Amino acid sequence: MSFTSLSSARLDLIPINREHESDLHRLHTDPRIVSSLFRDCPPSIKDTRDRLDTYLEGWRRDGFGFWMVFERKPEGLVLAGRAGLRRFNNGQDIEFGHCVLSTMSGRGIAVEAGHTIIRHAFDVLRLSKLVAVVMPKNAPGIRAILKLGFQFVDERDHGGERKLFFERYLGATFGNETHTR
Repeated sequence: MSFTSLSSARLDLIPINREHESDLHRLHTDPRIVSSLFRDCPPSIKDTRDRLDTYLEGWRRDGFGFWMVFERKPEGLVLAGRAGLRRFNNGQDIEFGHCVLSTMSGRGIAVEAGHTIIRHAFDVLRLSKLVAVVMPKNAPGIRAILKLGFQFVDERDHGGERKLFFERYLGATFGNETHTR
């Protein structure tokens, strides 16, 4: 089965696969990611492998999932993070999520990757709505989600913690671009 790679002005987004295990582990053990996604408890390599299995199952089941995000540099591709789509709570809603290495943070990479994925979600996958869930202490994640055109819905318990919930609909404007059918 073949999955779609995406690209933007400076990024290559490659569907996550087994060969990305060490990159994924490096990303998920970045101190900023540990703080914002893993309750300050770094994942083991087994935890990363289990999460990778979950991501791969999403691709097999739904035909979409997480992409590893690489910045194109003269010396080759450099790991920047991951971003993508997954079923929210195994339901009908599709969640957009992202995380970027601390060394890449603040350079617009999450927004650029997110914009590329959102365009794909609405224009190719024909989705009409996306949700996003962010921990209240994750200020960079909140800023990126808002820049991507998501609107705050509310704060609620999710996974045993308080989280901020956002939505973005087909037709919402991002910069000067609107996705409609």
